[in-house]
Amino acid sequence: MAPAQAGNCPSNGSPNVSLDLKLESISGDPLDLGSYHGLQALILTNRQTRSQAEALSTSLALEFGHNPRLRQVVLIDGRGLQLVRDLVLQAIRESVPTDPRLASPFVHVSVDFEGAAIQKLQEIAAEVLPGIDFRRQAALLLLDGRGTLLSGFANLDQSNLRIRQCIRTRI
Repeated sequence: MAPAQAGNCPSNGSPNVSLDLKLESISGDPLDLGSYHGLQALILTNRQTRSQAEALSTSLALEFGHNPRLRQVVLIDGRGLQLVRDLVLQAIRESVPTDPRLASPFVHVSVDFEGAAIQKLQEIAAEVLPGIDFRRQAALLLLDGRGTLLSGFANLDQSNLRIRQCIRTRI
């Protein structure tokens, strides 16, 4: 049985895919993708796709940043950066917005230096977003509170309005 399609939400989620991954935010907070009371917007990004992810994250934070029914997690692919881990984390912490309109307890940033979580998520995203090139494109996966994949988006710059409309129908 496929998940219900809501408005502008592509129905490319799979009820058989549940992401029970546990991440850690750059501030040390545990993030359990399999346990949240609301919708989760998981943005997969890297150094090359940073501007796409930042634009969408800012847009989502402005509209939904203070809504506890949406948790935003930006997961950065940090493979190959383990030796400069502290510098990477410092640079990211310094770039986190302090503007009250953007700062939110429901927006989290995490870096996967080992690559196990990002690899698994990219494999799942590639199934629902055929043809995506993660070196050039950030991706958004919408998950329910149990970590079940509901929908996925590529081309975040062109899909920003559709993504926000989709989230509005789900929260």
